[in-house]
Amino acid sequence: MITDGDTQWMTAGSGLLHIERPPEHLVVSGGLFHGLQLWVNLPREQKWADPRYQDLRGSASALLSSSDGGALLRVIAGELCGHTGPARRTPR
Repeated sequence: MITDGDTQWMTAGSGLLHIERPPEHLVVSGGLFHGLQLWVNLPREQKWADPRYQDLRGSASALLSSSDGGALLRVIAGELCGHTGPARRTPR
């Protein structure tokens, strides 16, 4: 189950089956389900890598604020301001 701040980090590589399904109780109650998907094209040498899935909990990533407090950013991958995201890189 994905909750606030959690991330599903997938590398499709040579193939991955991906299906979204909101919880049944949410569908029955008419509740709202919000999600955001970002897809990034892999470099040519990684296109046939083994598929991978990482279940990243929001508590495992840093939540940073802009200097004026007007924006929040969760560090999921890479490094920013001394914080490293929990996502593992795709092997080359």
